[in-house]
Amino acid sequence: MQVEVVDNSVYRGYKERRYGFIDCAGKFVIPARFGMAKKFSEGRALITLTDRSDVGFIDASGKVVIKPQFVDGQNFSEGLAAVAVETTDTKKLWCYINPEGEWTITPRFQHAGPFRGELAAVDCDHYGARCQAYIDKTGTARWRKT
Repeated sequence: MQVEVVDNSVYRGYKERRYGFIDCAGKFVIPARFGMAKKFSEGRALITLTDRSDVGFIDASGKVVIKPQFVDGQNFSEGLAAVAVETTDTKKLWCYINPEGEWTITPRFQHAGPFRGELAAVDCDHYGARCQAYIDKTGTARWRKT
């Protein structure tokens, strides 16, 4: 279970939000120390360490297992997670990583979705190309719409 802890410091005029995880009894099992945290999927949870930082992943003990280095990301699905890196011209390119954080499909998509039934929906390799495809876990297009 995920919980949000909000500290309203009225005299300072801001709110500090931190995310952590609790068990069914409401006891913190992973302290509220993350700027953002998503639900666990396949033993990993997507997190940021501060409010506006890169995303990475933690394991069920709260240990950072894939350091925050991606500008965006999604949960693991069928053994892979879609994550985005920033290019030199500040565009996002999406790719896929394994649970160890290694690229399995290199950054080249405008957007990438989770794997379902051994396929993932992606937007084309080139910005402005306006095509969609379904790729397999090798990155090969199995169906393409242009």
